[in-house]
Amino acid sequence: MFLNDKKGLPSYIVDKSVRILKELSIDGDYCKQNGKRLKKNPRILSIPVGQQYRLVCHWHKKIVQKAYLLTHEKYNLFYTKCKLT
Repeated sequence: MFLNDKKGLPSYIVDKSVRILKELSIDGDYCKQNGKRLKKNPRILSIPVGQQYRLVCHWHKKIVQKAYLLTHEKYNLFYTKCKLT
């Protein structure tokens, strides 16, 4: 599990995202966290964290390879640049 730079992010959002990643590593069920696979690239998960943040995870064989905590604005930019599989 890797999270990007956490500077400037609220501590409760960082704590919640770490909890989500731990739960994903235990049972691998991203649906419990209201997570969805991206239509453009199903190997990428998007999980809402609060109202203003998204946890974006690279997903391979039910294992999180990398995780990024993004604001909704940065998530929208990420989604528009996301490559098709």
